[in-house]
Amino acid sequence: MIQSGLISQSSSGIYSFLPLATRSLNKLVAIIDEEMESIGGQKLSMPSMISADLWKKTKRWEQMGPELVRFQDRKGADFCLGPTHEEVVTDLVAQSRDTAHKQAPLLLYQTTWKFRDEVRPRFGLLRGREFLMKDMYSFDRTKEAAFETYEQVKSAYRRVFDRLEAKYAIADADSGKIGGDKSHEFHLLSDAGEDTLLSCSKCGTAANVEKSVRHLHDLPTNHNTMSLKDIANLKGIEAHFLKAYASEKPFKNIIVFTKDRHPNHTKIQSKLGHDDVQDASLDKMDESLGLSILIDHSVFESPSTDAPSSLTDVTRQKILDLASNSKSHHLTGDFHNVKHGDHCSHCQSSLQQTRGIEVGHVFYLGTKYSVPLDAVQPNHTGGFDPFEMGCYGMGVSRILAGIIEAQHDQHGIRYPECIAPYRAIVIPLGTDKNPKIQDDADQLYRDLWNSHLKNDLVMEDRTHHHPGYRMNDARFLGFPYAIVMGRDYKDNGRFEVQIRRSGEKLSLNRDQLFNLFSHGTK
Repeated sequence: MIQSGLISQSSSGIYSFLPLATRSLNKLVAIIDEEMESIGGQKLSMPSMISADLWKKTKRWEQMGPELVRFQDRKGADFCLGPTHEEVVTDLVAQSRDTAHKQAPLLLYQTTWKFRDEVRPRFGLLRGREFLMKDMYSFDRTKEAAFETYEQVKSAYRRVFDRLEAKYAIADADSGKIGGDKSHEFHLLSDAGEDTLLSCSKCGTAANVEKSVRHLHDLPTNHNTMSLKDIANLKGIEAHFLKAYASEKPFKNIIVFTKDRHPNHTKIQSKLGHDDVQDASLDKMDESLGLSILIDHSVFESPSTDAPSSLTDVTRQKILDLASNSKSHHLTGDFHNVKHGDHCSHCQSSLQQTRGIEVGHVFYLGTKYSVPLDAVQPNHTGGFDPFEMGCYGMGVSRILAGIIEAQHDQHGIRYPECIAPYRAIVIPLGTDKNPKIQDDADQLYRDLWNSHLKNDLVMEDRTHHHPGYRMNDARFLGFPYAIVMGRDYKDNGRFEVQIRRSGEKLSLNRDQLFNLFSHGTK
């Protein structure tokens, strides 16, 4: 994107959006607005500078790590730059107690710049510290109504990505620090994606590896009663050492037993209720901390009598000593990563592994925010009930970067026509020897502008460059249609139209050319 003149880096993870990228973003925002408004969404604008008082009411001020951009005003009051706006919009609805419930379901959304102090900004716009995001928040009277709204928004998201002609997947996902007990991610499928997805081609089930589960073979009936010593002596057993952190300080040791599996940190965090879990080593286990021992289901599956144990006698004894000296407790469950070829938990077909770029995330929040912020509605008994909420994010700048990453080829960018900065470019050739071609190109430009391509057409007027360079540059920049006025035009009055996404080349007369663009943007 830097090479093509779309963005320019200002500092680590922070970019300026240049004219071509800004045009694409504006077109993308217009598509999103159409689909959000089609389900009753109302657009507004909320402040990026947010008082810590709101975040403290929901306890997220303490829960969020250093990625939250915090600062103080000149009076010493705490503020943050919003990475998300649950607190602000819920407080807004709480202040409208007398009228908000009459509008339910209430869907409020904005498209604005968000801020996150990423520890390692990378991959350009895919992992930046400042990004353009559409975030919508729903307020419903009942849980059932909230689920209906959730599905409506999911359908609207599908329509957005369908219009972008994108290959995408919808995956069950972990809710993370946003909260709630139901969420789905939207991923653009790309080998460059940071996320690993497991999907079943037979029944359509898909999930982020953080949330993915598989079909488990029958477990022995005594698996919950085996002693730690018995488990540590099983063949093929592996022990993984982790630490749980709160406010960046370690407060618990964790030992996870698996077999032929990697531990899944997100599942462990969810099971134990911890904010962060990181890899550690047995030698650095602090005996003053508590200890959780997790026994993964893989330990009990198809036990092999000839598989060697990865635990040495010394390691096994250290684990037993640590457990005996700590106030430890044992938990059995699913604590491992699912992998390619595992069996689907729904239909037992094989799961396929793909990579994805997360560009959207929808959450059912319940009353996580409406209760502490007092966003309530009157009930039939004369009292008040909290609103049932959902929130729905869509990374606008991330979608643009993801589309370019997922759909480019060896020649450059391949935009879907609907978000290309310009739909077409006119490239007159040989104008130095035949000025009439330039005059005809100028007239064609005016006529197309006034008919079908108003504000969506460019003239390639860099006549000092070689014709091959000019056509290759148009292809590299991703113009959906390049209208070349070359030899065929000089000899026969026909235009060569190069279609970027399909690679087709059409020879058209003037009427055929105008008819090509009469359909409007796809």
